[in-house]
Amino acid sequence: MEWEQGRLSAPTASVELAPQTKYLSLRGDAMPEHEPWFGRKRIGFGWGPRTWQGWLIMALLTAVVVGMTIFGAMQNS
Repeated sequence: MEWEQGRLSAPTASVELAPQTKYLSLRGDAMPEHEPWFGRKRIGFGWGPRTWQGWLIMALLTAVVVGMTIFGAMQNS
């Protein structure tokens, strides 16, 4: 522990993961380089899927909503 401007702060440390990757600090400021799953739309408002993982999340969400709608309609009949 160190005193920094009147406050007690924990020391920061880094751990080397592999030679080809960046250092991963305990604060989490060094993230691996990858494309985000969702990004801002070019036209309109909101965010849209950018990778196959984003499209998979959208498909699963759509399947859950459709399944809940069908199940709810069957329960009301």
